[in-house]
Amino acid sequence: MKTLLFVPILFSLVACNATKTEEVTTGGVVTSTTPHIWGNQSFPKKLYISEDFDTEEIDNIADMAVQWDAAVENKKSFFAIQSSLTPELSEQVSGSRGFQDGIFGVYKVVKWPTDLPGALAVTQMFGTVYNSGDSDEYYSVQHADILVNYRYTFYSGDSGYGYDLKTVLLHEMGHFIGLNHQNVNYSQRYSTVMYPSVSSSDKKREPMPLDQVTLASHYNITLSSSSSSSQMVAPRKEYKPRDTGIDVVMVLELYPDECVHRVNGKVVGRHPANVKKSN
Repeated sequence: MKTLLFVPILFSLVACNATKTEEVTTGGVVTSTTPHIWGNQSFPKKLYISEDFDTEEIDNIADMAVQWDAAVENKKSFFAIQSSLTPELSEQVSGSRGFQDGIFGVYKVVKWPTDLPGALAVTQMFGTVYNSGDSDEYYSVQHADILVNYRYTFYSGDSGYGYDLKTVLLHEMGHFIGLNHQNVNYSQRYSTVMYPSVSSSDKKREPMPLDQVTLASHYNITLSSSSSSSQMVAPRKEYKPRDTGIDVVMVLELYPDECVHRVNGKVVGRHPANVKKSN
């Protein structure tokens, strides 16, 4: 089995104590609510699973990909799971830019970089922000990969010690296909797989109604009444570039009690830091 060395990332799921003292920068390029949309809207995306995962883990990853198709009643297929990555890929990659290779992959990472302490999993995205600062600002994704940090313990069965691999992968695949975190109250944390925190006790293995309608809205898909929810969202805006765009690095860091949004290394937002837990 080959391991993967990895340095600076773009989209991340983190399980550690947040650096609370960092200043939040407002304005500038991209906000924490900027939608991310695939520049090439063609789906499904061919998703390769690293041969470093064992058979049960690969099955878990494939199962979660199917869940996102089911969330929109199979009216759109988001992933076409491939059997494995070529052995040469892991050997060739030495930095984050090495992933921008046209191969969308899920990687099992054993040696995690020291500049990203505590990261549990990562969805890495390369892209360009258009219409910066305007109401129709958006991030156009050109490439994405998912990395899972195996310094942590994951279980791939019905139960076990550590983090539920299916829960982590379902969340990361949600980011991959365009979902931001759902900023709901703490008491509603189990109403969405995109809640901006994760714990070892979480077991979320299928999208919730809130996730379904958000995803359907994102891709202008009409769901049947049986899949409808009172938490309906408005149809997605049509985003079109009105400028040449700016290439940026986006980082969404998810902690047990909040997520932190960074753009080019600067904190541009955090939530739900102001949400108090229920008694």
